Amino acid sequence: MGVGHFRARAMTTINRDHQFTSEHLGEVVNGWPLRNFPRSAHGPDHWLRVYQNARHLLEEEGLDSNVDIDSMYWAALYHDSKRVDEMTDPGHGGRGAVHLLTERTEAEHPDDIKAIRIAAHCCALHTELQAPSSPLYDDGDYQRLTGDLPTQTRRLVEIFCDSDRLDIGRVGYRPDHRFMFTDAAKEATQC
Repeated sequence: MGVGHFRARAMTTINRDHQFTSEHLGEVVNGWPLRNFPRSAHGPDHWLRVYQNARHLLEEEGLDSNVDIDSMYWAALYHDSKRVDEMTDPGHGGRGAVHLLTERTEAEHPDDIKAIRIAAHCCALHTELQAPSSPLYDDGDYQRLTGDLPTQTRRLVEIFCDSDRLDIGRVGYRPDHRFMFTDAAKEATQC
């Protein structure tokens, strides 16, 4: 999927030019269980592609607040940060969410706190949540997983799920439009 070029945005606490800051990346990699697997399909290269995909989808969806962008940054950086197996690893998203909430306790600004909380939901749900067009979709599961989330948080979680799934080609699968939430991701994955 071509992610295109994005409008330049001001630097605040994170780098918004599709790059993780070396400080943040170093912190996450140092605690990453798979750091000794240099060819990991779930490592920093993947995290960056997920963030690039998220930025593209945010733009397509008309979402460009600092909270929206920051939540995708933190989710991309932490979503696979506690994965212990390259193949199947149930619960890794939840562990990544806990890791994020534990590491980013210095946030004081309300927008930063909000972005980190949204990112934690993205991490926890990125492998659990299924799109309505998915053959795995179950309305009861969707409601159980997202029922208490504000509409904006739910939308950002869906965008993040698509962002991760758009990079599934790295493990030999072709992205499938049936598993996508956003129109832009569905269009990008149509045959």
